[in-house]
Amino acid sequence: MKQITSKQAENLALKDDNKLKCEIKYCQQDWIIKNARFIADIETKRSDKTLFGEWPKGWKAQMVKDSAEAAKAALLSRFLRDECKQLDGAIWLGNWQMIQDLERGAA
Repeated sequence: MKQITSKQAENLALKDDNKLKCEIKYCQQDWIIKNARFIADIETKRSDKTLFGEWPKGWKAQMVKDSAEAAKAALLSRFLRDECKQLDGAIWLGNWQMIQDLERGAA
């Protein structure tokens, strides 16, 4: 086991671009489902495109922004749950392959 910083944990969790893209797609689908009524109102012109200032750049831009944040949080949470242990605020990495990757990157 090796103690790592939160920044190292975030970098390891977000290292795989394919996982991140896939998670973003899931989050976008979830976001659309949660906000379907508002999107319908905007698309049928029953509401202005900014949803009265809630979404300043429109619903598509807001979806991209919110989904990216949610995907990063989900991947980090899953990484911390599956690959790490947290004791007294410290993050301990137990995956030896990832420890070797960290050491190679630092060398």
